[in-house]
Amino acid sequence: MQPCETPDQAAAYWRTHIATHPYFNSECETGLGFVPESSFGDDGCGSGTVGLGKRCVWSDEQLRAMYAVDHVIPFSLWHCDDLWNLLPSDAQVNGSKSDRLPERGLMFERKDAIVFYWDQVRQRHARRFEHELAEFTGSRLPGANWENGAFQRLIEAVETTAIQRGTERWRP
Repeated sequence: MQPCETPDQAAAYWRTHIATHPYFNSECETGLGFVPESSFGDDGCGSGTVGLGKRCVWSDEQLRAMYAVDHVIPFSLWHCDDLWNLLPSDAQVNGSKSDRLPERGLMFERKDAIVFYWDQVRQRHARRFEHELAEFTGSRLPGANWENGAFQRLIEAVETTAIQRGTERWRP
């Protein structure tokens, strides 16, 4: 997890880690946060702000006016800011998760939410999302059923990381 306490810190993080990415598109990907503006929703708000309908990927609670962006596989364990690894979360839930990995059962319970947000990001930033996901999965997206293969790879990565690092598991 890469906390940003102030807008200046978030802007610096954006310039250092996001804006320098080879698939960054400055014409449509702007904002101050971990993900491009309006990646997760239907309201056009930038990363960290919420309109109606956005829910925490882990707790399924309605998100408040400001929310966190969680690294499914924490940044401290896997230095990865790829879009597939970033999901909207209630700030308190994200704080309680901290640098822990979600439990396997929780991942399956929340699969629909994970895939929903992946689809939202993919619709808005297809080139970057597909490139990053292809590198993660080791293959190109397989057409209409890409979600199941990507989710299975995420499960494998979480489980492997938990075993290799001896990381504590988490459930809200």
